[in-house]
Amino acid sequence: MFRHDMKRCLREGLPLAAAGFFVLLVLIPFGTAAVPGDSIFEVAVTHEQMKYRLIADGFVPAVQGFSVLLGFLLGFAMFRFVLDPGRSQTFFSFGMPRGALYRNRFAAGALLLFLAVFLPLAAALVLNLAALGGYPGLAAAWLYLAFGLFATALASFCCAMLGCLLAGTAPESLFFGASLLALPYAVSYAAGIFLKHLLWGNPYGVSPYLGPGPLAPSASALAAPFDPVLFFYNDLAKYRMFYRPLETDTPDPVNPAIVFLWAAAIIVLAVLGLHLMRGRKAEQAGFSWKSPAALHVCAFGPSLFAGAFVFGLAAAVSLWFGCALGAAVYAGCLWLARRTAAGGKPAAGQGGGIASSPAWQPLFAKNAAGVVVPVALALALAAGAVIGYGAYASLPDAADVKQVSVSYVGSPNTLGAPAYGSSADTSYYDSALYSYSDSDEIAAAIELHARFAADGRRPLAGQDVFAETAVPYDVRFAYTMKDGKTKTWYYDRASFAQLRALLETEKTQTAFLARDYALGGGLYAADPALGASADAVAGAAPGAGNGNADGGLVWAREAYLGGAVYLTDPTFREMFSIGLSGEDRAGLLAAIRADEAALSFEERYFPQGEPLGILMFTQAGEDDLAAWSYHLNNAFVFVGEGHAKTLAFLKERDLWLEKYTAGAARADEIERVIMQDYDPYIGMNAPAFPQSPYFMAYLSGRPDAFRIIKDFGKADEARDPAAIEQIAKELRSNYYLTEPGCLVCVQYKGSDKWVYKFWPGEHDAAQHEME
Repeated sequence: MFRHDMKRCLREGLPLAAAGFFVLLVLIPFGTAAVPGDSIFEVAVTHEQMKYRLIADGFVPAVQGFSVLLGFLLGFAMFRFVLDPGRSQTFFSFGMPRGALYRNRFAAGALLLFLAVFLPLAAALVLNLAALGGYPGLAAAWLYLAFGLFATALASFCCAMLGCLLAGTAPESLFFGASLLALPYAVSYAAGIFLKHLLWGNPYGVSPYLGPGPLAPSASALAAPFDPVLFFYNDLAKYRMFYRPLETDTPDPVNPAIVFLWAAAIIVLAVLGLHLMRGRKAEQAGFSWKSPAALHVCAFGPSLFAGAFVFGLAAAVSLWFGCALGAAVYAGCLWLARRTAAGGKPAAGQGGGIASSPAWQPLFAKNAAGVVVPVALALALAAGAVIGYGAYASLPDAADVKQVSVSYVGSPNTLGAPAYGSSADTSYYDSALYSYSDSDEIAAAIELHARFAADGRRPLAGQDVFAETAVPYDVRFAYTMKDGKTKTWYYDRASFAQLRALLETEKTQTAFLARDYALGGGLYAADPALGASADAVAGAAPGAGNGNADGGLVWAREAYLGGAVYLTDPTFREMFSIGLSGEDRAGLLAAIRADEAALSFEERYFPQGEPLGILMFTQAGEDDLAAWSYHLNNAFVFVGEGHAKTLAFLKERDLWLEKYTAGAARADEIERVIMQDYDPYIGMNAPAFPQSPYFMAYLSGRPDAFRIIKDFGKADEARDPAAIEQIAKELRSNYYLTEPGCLVCVQYKGSDKWVYKFWPGEHDAAQHEME
């Protein structure tokens, strides 16, 4: 009887397993060896560097997902007999013990899954040996992938099996099984959403506006080892192939610990299934609500996920609104899950009507699970909030900090660290970190951090007080402690007052060394008047190691050292190329470094007038001349009265036009002026992406190329000579935009270009409008 039942189980599961085998045959060996243009038999693909590829690029999610699906469907197929009243009575009436019935179905399912997974991978191994030959680590990787995918499919099989043994109807069993399978992800996803919106400064799972990825692992990534769907996914992607890099010729050795742990977990689930099988009553088949505790547990995951998802969307508008709406969705999904699971016949002894329906039973009545689950959830959330708040409300003590890295918000022209960035003709944004090791600088950085923590999450909207207006921005504080531990805070916005406070870090010795490094320090002889040059940080400029898309280069330094040099006046009507020998470039950069070192903080970021001229170092040749705007491949020096050595150098070599020294253009040289109040929220659409606040003048062929577009109303244009004269006196080509002002578009006589500048101060652009 045992053998007959075993054969019956194999026959029942064979069609499904065979279908799964053919699908995996297409995804694994066919995908890696038979796709035209991407086959391991083509030299253009392998390049002599590919040593093996068991699963092709792009097929990993499909292989992982289908393994989970196959295991789930086979688990349901093996144990669905307990859901049918007739079959359940027949099987339980056999002389065979329930334990034997259970073991036959579990063993048959495991065997079929083993064959469905191992055979396609075996075919992939044979094809690799034929195409690429053997290679050290291939056998270990193949075995690891095979057992890992088998464990993944078997874990899913167990969840479906438990769903059948807990439920009374097929819909209820599918709901139970799927909920058990997704429960770890649902809980971790919800935890991540709560961390993001409730803990100001949380970096877990948060990606900056520009950057390689999350600053710290997400809650789902941290919980992946406990997730039956995801526990093997990263290793599957890692060990599926080996493409030999230059620095090593052997793949990383496999670490089977996660597969062994899940093998132990599968044994526990199998034992639990055996216990449920032995205690199952035949009368449960065809009736819902026979396992109220299971319904509470299984309804919890999907309901929590839905509530957290809605909370995350609504919290972007209002935190309290998000909490209320998320809680309502959570409660509604619990009720809906009960009705869905109770969609079959009601359990014996329960009458009809909504009032007595199991779906309508209140959470805190009728059974203990209805009380335990909500209370346990509330306690878990409260504990998480307390622990999380304690972790992020208490900043490190300066005495315990070895180094702190802080986001750089200053000028890209003196940015001395590798960065991420983007640029357009009207605006730009860069993101980099400066690292501080001096005790005084560490203390100042912690003081700045405390301000962000105390101010809290400000709404991304305009404010009556300009300084309190918050805009999107990447702000990070990353600490390396003396005991080797690290801790990171991340803020996705900053008010103008906070950006102004962060700019104060420009006064530090670290920032001085970074500016010196960006301007060529460390490569050319330093001016003795400067003292220490960037040689002190040779090969490790402040913030080095953050990397960027261009291989870790410091953009400004590359432009200064190798870019073509152009000079223009503040009206951009006179511009020409400056040819420099290697010696002249070294001399010019030494002069600029000396002048920049002598400039005050206010002269650098809040100048009182226009520059005498503007030097542009560009790696894009003449392409940048059309706009004279900042791009990632160029850098500017706004040459003013304080650049005495730079002016002297240029004049000695007849590289300076004397008329530049006349200063800003006279009002009678301006034909038209168009103004727009500087307000990030001037339009109907709030900014979704950050802009660096350091303004640099630029050119355009049209009068509506403001860096912030006013999307309603007509332009404010000044034509009155008196108004134009007043405006012309106060225009700036470079300015740090953390205070009120106007963006100004100027057309000079005899030019078809528009020059964009900034007019600082409290102004109402409309008051200068002339009909």
